[in-house]
Formats: sequence, structure tokens, C-alpha cells
Amino acid sequence: MMFWRLFIIIVTVLNLAQAKLSKPAKTPEKTVPPRIVLIAYEVSETLDLLRMRRQLLAKFPGARVTFISFGPCSDVVIQENPQPLISLCNILPVEIYDLQDDPEISRAIKYPHSLVQNIVSKAPADFIITGMSSRIQQQLAKQYKMTGARVITYYDSFAKPIHEDGKTIKYIRPFMKFVSYIDTILVTSNVLQTAFRAHKSAQHATIYVVGKPSLDKWREHYVEVWSGKLRNKYNITAKKVVLFAGDNSKTYKDAFQVFVNAAKQLPSVQFVVTYLANAATKGDFERRIIESHGAENIQVVPYSEDITIDLSKIADVMIMHKSSEGPAALSVGLPVIYIANEAYSNFAIEQGLADRVYDEEAMLRIIRAKILNGRSRSSRIAKQVPQNGFQNFLNQYEGFKQLLTKPEAANLDKDKDKVNQKQGDYNGTNTVKHDATGNKGT
Repeated sequence: MMFWRLFIIIVTVLNLAQAKLSKPAKTPEKTVPPRIVLIAYEVSETLDLLRMRRQLLAKFPGARVTFISFGPCSDVVIQENPQPLISLCNILPVEIYDLQDDPEISRAIKYPHSLVQNIVSKAPADFIITGMSSRIQQQLAKQYKMTGARVITYYDSFAKPIHEDGKTIKYIRPFMKFVSYIDTILVTSNVLQTAFRAHKSAQHATIYVVGKPSLDKWREHYVEVWSGKLRNKYNITAKKVVLFAGDNSKTYKDAFQVFVNAAKQLPSVQFVVTYLANAATKGDFERRIIESHGAENIQVVPYSEDITIDLSKIADVMIMHKSSEGPAALSVGLPVIYIANEAYSNFAIEQGLADRVYDEEAMLRIIRAKILNGRSRSSRIAKQVPQNGFQNFLNQYEGFKQLLTKPEAANLDKDKDKVNQKQGDYNGTNTVKHDATGNKGT
């Protein structure tokens, strides 16, 4: 009896073993390369997003990173020509694109919903990273959210997003006015974490400090510049040099007049003016004002990529109106002066890292003092704006990790109504994190 029981047990074990061996091995699932879309409007955020694009491609080999550009950033994008590229300048009706020269009005234009849907269908995404400077970016973010894509917003400015009276600043007002909920915000400095928390649409957002990618480029390029070669190239012979960085803001022309009136009173100092790649007059406005004032110690240099970074190497002081180059200049120890009234501010001004003036006498006094004191050997701004912060974000952000481990994450079209709002933990640069509540699209 015992023999038969033992025989049955042995046969059963052998059959189970054979069945296990004959079962075909499970084929490992293949991870589909992620689809990421970057959406740019203003020049400043465009420069940052282009650098982010390069870092994303390095992080995710084979990823499809589509760049969507429109508005004033288009000239900058054309120079780099990232592919695949959707330039809305080519597909927008002329009556919409050329509706207004005023940037505050053009950034607030609502685009046809059919156009928004068409763009999203041409460039499906698992993730999008969008600037926050225009209404169309909000429209696209909302449409992408509806498809199940994860939406990340990037605030490229250093100015606080809310005025003391509680109103949203004009730069992001077209975006924030129509946003009911934001999951994730990338900001440039520690100060902006708390500042954004006061905005009703961002109270539950996870906020990451990623610095400013274009500022990282400043730091890297700056060390490679040879000052002697620059002086010869641009015939800069004066011992003391002041650099002025132009911008495209609505109040720029008035500020430039103040600058010229003050600069011509310092004939022993050589002032060098740069302008943006997409400047409407390509430096003609600046040259005309300089000539009308007979300011022979001020010269406008032709535009070239990185010209402002190059010239900062030989400058003793940097002056601007509302240019985004200020924090970058501060990061390499260059004293910065903003020509602006009290309505304009940013964290560098508020923390005493940069000066703000709007009259000639005060400007002359500060320029003399800055030249006398010389450059700073250490950069206080580095503590507020982390270096390589976006790269740290890519390494730590839970959502991007999931793209590498979950094959279904790259096939969101199968379940367009589900939006995964889980952000995961972040252990890179400083973070303010609140659990997401609510399920409204951005």
C-alpha cells in the first residue's frame, strides 16, 4: 500500500515539473520610447525649453520630443531648428498672428479650438512641458490633459507671480486667468515656491526648483571666453566697460532713453549695447537714439548668438530694463542695475542682489560706485538658483521614471479619460509638495 502511495506522489511531481518546463517563457514587454512635447512662446522661456529638449533627448534615447513654437520666439527656434517642429507661425491665419503688435494683447488671444485639437492630434504626448506666458499655451495644456498626458508648467521668470494687491502679474495673466488647476510647476528659484503657493490655481501643485537652464549655459560658456580677442573684435579700448542688454518689453524705449541720457555723461566709460535676436528694429532704434543724443561713448554691437555672455566677460557693470539676463550676470559676479520704476521687481532686486533706478542722477551715482567696487568674487544668487536643476529633476521625478518601467505609459491613447496625478517623491533640489486634490484639467 505504501509503495503505491509513493508511486502516485512521484508521478504527480514529475507531471507538474514537466508541465512547468513545457510552459513557454513569458516574453518581456518592450518599453515604447516616450513622447514629449515642449510648448514655447516668449524668447526667454524658449531658450530654456530648447536646452531642456537637449537634456530630455540625452535622458531618453529614442524619445520623440516635439517642439511647438509661435509668437516672438519663432526666430530663435528657427536658428536651432529642433525636429520634429510645429511652428504655429506657418499654420495660423494671418489675421490672428498679425492681429496686434502689443505683446500683452497678442499673448491673450484665444485660438480656435479646431486648431488646438489639430495640433494635439499631430503631436500626441505622454508628457508636455509648457511655458506660461500666453493663452494658447493654456489652451494646449488643457487639451493635452484631456488626452491623458501629464502636464508640467514652467515659469521662466524671477519675478513673483502675484502683485501685493493680489493680482497676477501681466506676464502669466493670460495663462493663469483660465487655469483652474495645476499639478506640477517648475520654477527658477527658491523664493518662488512660496510665492506660487498663494495663487489659487497652484495651491495644490507640486513645485520643483529647477533653476534656469539658460543660466547654466551662461556659466558654462562664460569660462571659455577670451576677453582680449573680444576687445580687438569690437574695438573696445576703454579701461572701464558697461554692458547694456536690450529687451522687447512695452516700456523698454522709455528706459533706454534714461540709459542714454546718463551714459553720455560718463565719456571715459565705454558703453556697449546688445539687442535680442527677434528685436523688431535689429538695433536701429538704439542707434537712432544714441545718434540723436550725440553719445559717442555708446556703441551697438551686431547680434550674434551668445554675444551678451561674451561681452559680460569684459564688462564691469551690466545694465538692463527687464531683460532675463540679470540673474545670469549676477551668477558670474557681474554687478547688475535695472532701469525700471517701482512697479517692476524680481527676487534679485528684493533681496538686494541688484539695484533698481529710474532717474539719471541715481543711475550715475550707482554706476560710479559699482565700477569702483568691482566684481563680486562670490555669487549669492547661486544659493537661490540651483545649477543643473532640471537635470536633477529628470533623475528624480517619479513620472519620468515610470516612462522607463511601464510600457503602457507611452500608450495613453488607449485610456484618454484617465489622468494620473501621482507625483511621487522628489529628493533633488528643494521642493514644496502638497497632495493633489480635485481632478480639473489645466
